[in-house]
Amino acid sequence: MVQQTFPLNRNWWFGWLLLLLPGCGCLPLFSAQTTPEPATAETTEQTPERSAARPAGKPEDFDSRPVVLFPGQFSEEAKNNRYKLGHWAVANLRVQANTADATGQLHAFLVDTLGQPVPIPGTRFVADSTRPFTLPRGQEKNLEALVYLPRRTEEAAAANVHVDLTSPAGLRLVDTIQPVLLLKPHQFHFVVLVRSNEEYRYLRLLDCVQLPRSSSANSPPFYSLVYPSPEQPIPLANTALAWTTIAYLLWDQILPEELSPEQQQALLDWLHFGGQLIISGPNSLEKLRGSFLEPFLPVKFSGTRNLAGADFVDFNRTWSPPSVKNPEQRRELTIPATAPMLGIQWELVGRGVELPGGKSLVAETAVGRGRIVVTAFPLNEKRFQTWPGYSSFFNAALLRRPARVFFENQFNEIGFHWRDDQASIYDPLLGSAVRFSARDLPTAGLLNSGNQWSPPNEELAPANAPTVNDWKQRPGEYPGQPDEAAIVQRNLARDPWHYGGFEADPQGGVAAWNDEVGIAAAARESIALAAGITPPSPEFVFRMLGLYLLCLVPLNWLLFRLVGRVEWAWFAAPLIAIGGAIIVVRLAALDIGFVRSQSQLGLLEIPVSYQRGHFSEYSALYTSLSTRYQVEFADLTGVALPFPPRSELASAATQQATSPVYLERTLTNRLRDFLVQSNSTGMLHGENFLELGGRLEWNDPEKGLDGELRNGTGIDLQGAGVVARTAAGEVRLAWLGEFPAGSARRLEFREVAQPELYLAWKKLPEYQSLEQRCRAIWLEAFGGADSVPLERVVALPEFQPVTNQVWQYFRRAFPEDQVSRQTKVTFLQFKLAYARLVFAAERKELGLGEMFDALADGLELAPGEVRLIARSSSPLGEHQLRPAATRVSRSTLILAHLRAPPFPAIASDQNSLLDLLDESQLDWMQGDERDEEEDPTGAEAGSGGLK
Repeated sequence: MVQQTFPLNRNWWFGWLLLLLPGCGCLPLFSAQTTPEPATAETTEQTPERSAARPAGKPEDFDSRPVVLFPGQFSEEAKNNRYKLGHWAVANLRVQANTADATGQLHAFLVDTLGQPVPIPGTRFVADSTRPFTLPRGQEKNLEALVYLPRRTEEAAAANVHVDLTSPAGLRLVDTIQPVLLLKPHQFHFVVLVRSNEEYRYLRLLDCVQLPRSSSANSPPFYSLVYPSPEQPIPLANTALAWTTIAYLLWDQILPEELSPEQQQALLDWLHFGGQLIISGPNSLEKLRGSFLEPFLPVKFSGTRNLAGADFVDFNRTWSPPSVKNPEQRRELTIPATAPMLGIQWELVGRGVELPGGKSLVAETAVGRGRIVVTAFPLNEKRFQTWPGYSSFFNAALLRRPARVFFENQFNEIGFHWRDDQASIYDPLLGSAVRFSARDLPTAGLLNSGNQWSPPNEELAPANAPTVNDWKQRPGEYPGQPDEAAIVQRNLARDPWHYGGFEADPQGGVAAWNDEVGIAAAARESIALAAGITPPSPEFVFRMLGLYLLCLVPLNWLLFRLVGRVEWAWFAAPLIAIGGAIIVVRLAALDIGFVRSQSQLGLLEIPVSYQRGHFSEYSALYTSLSTRYQVEFADLTGVALPFPPRSELASAATQQATSPVYLERTLTNRLRDFLVQSNSTGMLHGENFLELGGRLEWNDPEKGLDGELRNGTGIDLQGAGVVARTAAGEVRLAWLGEFPAGSARRLEFREVAQPELYLAWKKLPEYQSLEQRCRAIWLEAFGGADSVPLERVVALPEFQPVTNQVWQYFRRAFPEDQVSRQTKVTFLQFKLAYARLVFAAERKELGLGEMFDALADGLELAPGEVRLIARSSSPLGEHQLRPAATRVSRSTLILAHLRAPPFPAIASDQNSLLDLLDESQLDWMQGDERDEEEDPTGAEAGSGGLK
């Protein structure tokens, strides 16, 4: 058989050289996915150069439509993209491959006006959300990615979200930047999940959504309405962590199965943490029978009926506003018997109650700290829309916002203030009830602190401004005219449900991702004290030395004495020394975390009677060798981001070069490429919703506190206790101690004084904070002195083992002053020294003291509210850190709500806009609509941007 050979071309080396030259246009031998370059501000999917190179009549390789941020509306201009910084959103890209199948990775992240990725405040990392995609030729697909919108210090009206599709070879297939108008802290999304959008267009004209325009006033709206689009997916995310900007959801005629199982779960999670669902009953209640919502509804459908005037007598008495000029005249809703309204009959179930003036017409029930409200009449009924009392009813009964008083100033500008509350009308706490204790509590007693929401600058009412019925005009009621700051005087006692000790973020409002204050700041302080390398304790050193000498001398001699070869002990001594050194190094590495250590604190918040909880965890990762970490979550609800090492609102962009971290979505979520340099500590903040394996079941009576509590979860609780406040304001405590999973205990409450409510926890070392410990030492030694001589501070018994280190510390603390024994030391300076030199070493395990103080000092206990507080040292959830740490210290604070704070009393508005304007000036009463092109955020679409 003749073997065929191929002669070598003498210029073969020249061809291989061309393949290796950059820019030659040849394909590489091996393709690898590369990190996309930062996007430019222009869209590159259809450039003039590509169009010119393409033969006439040949289709584009890819067709894509504008990116839509959920919740948002699908449109060719995507002009309804409105979101808040500091929140997670879902970016939806509709794209079609025209010429061939395509695969690759989708990338999405926030960019500034120059197209540069925006880093996470206080870090050098950029959050890049990615997911794999497959595009069959000729089929349009919706590709989604969970995107984080980092906060910025600069005032901006718009942001830009970059989305691109990258091939496995690193080629950009689609590259687009979508502008997003930024909502103000007091603005939220209102999702109108209805069958017919046109029947609910009137919502944008209600004065509880946006005040009508009059004269030069052009006030921003309180809610951005979102309507579904035909033939498009329902614009809701698959995780409640991207529902935090949604305050309300209105449901009419939508079938439950139109929501995916993930969306259904997200809706339930959102409800239990403060979301509010409004259901138009006649067209929806029967459709919800047997659905995922049925166990949470306040009523059970029992039939249909016709509603006429007799059914609305009490309703009119409660909600029809009187005329200011003629108080005897009431603007009533008239439904003649000859033209009745479609209605339904129901039976109250569970804890459902009917609202004032709405017997057999309006019912609600609490779901966690959220609520579901159902109407027996259709909310799209035209006669309701033109009824003068409809806006007051909608504001108070359906939205559960405080009652209002309207007025007009001398400039013909319409404003209002709350009837029984002097808070600003722009207070974010009154716009939405969605709350997470891990995000919305203020900072108290920490070394680090951050800023939170304060009232916007608003014009004070002129002293000679005309009034209606001499109603008091308050600061902050003239929208759109910044001049002087308003004063917040919240009615905390009347409305613990909205307030409850919470505060809002200056940009994100409520429920925003929080790295700065409250629980986040407390966790940062605790893990900073525990993270990194601490010198081995004297006990460890003496123990190792004693074992080494024991093996080297007596045991070595005894062993060879027994075998009759004592002289061999000299040869064994070097081997024992080498082996001992290896063992000591290994044990020291485990003791001080020499290779990798992980210190993790968490807060698990459990709503009333719910089998899922919101888990926030904060981790400090120390490594002696440069390491790239990744966190793998068990489902799609988990997210994680780098956690800034200091609590600050990113006064300026980090000066270090940024590097990407990737939040990948496949079947689950995964954060990868979190780089921690050698001999340094990196911090991570992660959140997800955990399945608890059951519920905390309390068979409590309606008003009393007696009853049995069963731990139906799979979590063993330690240091557990239950606190409660009676309707009369008295506080009660029931101490449980150890409370294992599956066990049941009868609660035995005893009355305690308010200052002693949390004393049972603070006696335990695990709940003692640095602030608490230092305050006790200072008060015992120095009383209430503001400052004391350094000589007395160094003489404290707590500082005796490290006296020399204390002197050196204070010499560094006063670099410009001559340190003497009489140098004055403040409590804060003492606290810093104690934290650095004593506290971290004496704390045997990772403590929850700082987080517990933030919870106890910040979270109000309202009359009628009951909650359980405990801790757990077991790992929660199924997410994993890779590579695993050689030393792990973790502790979780558990906050379980057994009875939620009560809803505030409902009250109607004191007057109506009809007292100030004619019906001809109220376009909502005429059925007219405002200009669709008007920007409801108060900013122009193309203005502003990130710097």
